[in-house]
Amino acid sequence: YPLYEALEESRNQLFGKAKHFEVDKIKLKNNISFRVTKHSGQTFETLIHKGDKEVYDKFLSLTNSLEDKEENGNFLHSIHHKIKNHENIIENIGNDSTKLQNFFDNYFNEDEHKKYKKFFEVLIKYIVSVYKTKKIEQSNKLNTIYSTLRFVKFIKGDKK
Repeated sequence: YPLYEALEESRNQLFGKAKHFEVDKIKLKNNISFRVTKHSGQTFETLIHKGDKEVYDKFLSLTNSLEDKEENGNFLHSIHHKIKNHENIIENIGNDSTKLQNFFDNYFNEDEHKKYKKFFEVLIKYIVSVYKTKKIEQSNKLNTIYSTLRFVKFIKGDKK
């Protein structure tokens, strides 16, 4: 990846998106903005407003809820893939923790998933907080969740 393009994108993230984020014509400062470009050219990005304490705290909890292990990559890949395949369901139940718990219990009900019980609890809280906040546009909520899961996969699991 050309260094000058990476530097330009970094400046855009830091001085553009993170500093000049707007929701309902209200400028929000103090944001975390990230964009990951993989070696395949795929990218994912999102922005988390640090002033939205609920979402920000849940974001930190989610990113710290797993140990750094290669085996987490496959697990996290299956979660964000399942969410992507069932995005209409997630959009309809995103603010209901009981329904989300049922969704994940139904799709991740094998013995090997039991060790991730705590992660699912944190993930459900994060999804609910994203769907309840007004500081993320409705059309971007699912992308925020999806990008956060891919980010967690990138830092805690598969580094590819």
